[in-house]
Amino acid sequence: MKYHILLLLGAFLIFFTNDELIAQADEEKDLSYKIGLRVSGSRISGTFTQNTLQLGLETNFDHKKWELHNSLSYRFNRTNGLAIEDNWYDLLTFAYYPNEQKLWFPAAFYHYDNNLIFRVNRRHRFGAGIGTIPVDNAKAYLRIVITGGYEDTHYNGSDFVNSDLDMPIRQNGLFMVYLNNNYTLVENRLLFKLRIFYMQSLKERADYDLWFTPSLAYKVNKYLSFSINYDYRFENVHLEPIGPANDVLLFGMNVNLGS
Repeated sequence: MKYHILLLLGAFLIFFTNDELIAQADEEKDLSYKIGLRVSGSRISGTFTQNTLQLGLETNFDHKKWELHNSLSYRFNRTNGLAIEDNWYDLLTFAYYPNEQKLWFPAAFYHYDNNLIFRVNRRHRFGAGIGTIPVDNAKAYLRIVITGGYEDTHYNGSDFVNSDLDMPIRQNGLFMVYLNNNYTLVENRLLFKLRIFYMQSLKERADYDLWFTPSLAYKVNKYLSFSINYDYRFENVHLEPIGPANDVLLFGMNVNLGS
């Protein structure tokens, strides 16, 4: 937990105070970067009390030969004195492009999250595979990545639905498909994003996850935009008596920087 807080604060300090780093990226012709910061929250007090906070930071470094992308987010929700969300999510992806067409290229990923709703104390996933970008123009972008990997998840419990493995630590191989689709509308003012993850355990056929995260952002100017984000998550293997599906709808403000 402390590591991710330091990572989030460190990213703020690096990209918002270090002018030399930004200037160096601007001068490098083959290297471009994008930084997006999302902040939202609410507070209710009285008979019903609730405090919520959502933070998100996305950084992308794009070179002719490689691309490094990191998506880091944090969501906190305390309702009537009970913390129901104190969740971190981090996805780091790397791709190497052997040619300019980017039709096929090697890719790797690392994923971390914890989730109070699913009673996941910590989850690490990592792997490598092959990707393709069949569409990449001013209006649309489509990336598909297929990887194999490994999972190490520590649960707060051991009684699972749809699984015969009763143990709080689940470790197994993975097959994962990742789709990232962007589409620009209304003269580059409206941006639709869709991310889909499908993760299949190689140990149990019934153990699979599906994450579906569409979002819509309205660009006010070069630096500011407002967004609606929907996050749907389905885990077929889950602890009793938790349900397999959870979703959340978020409204946020985004601050964007880039070269």
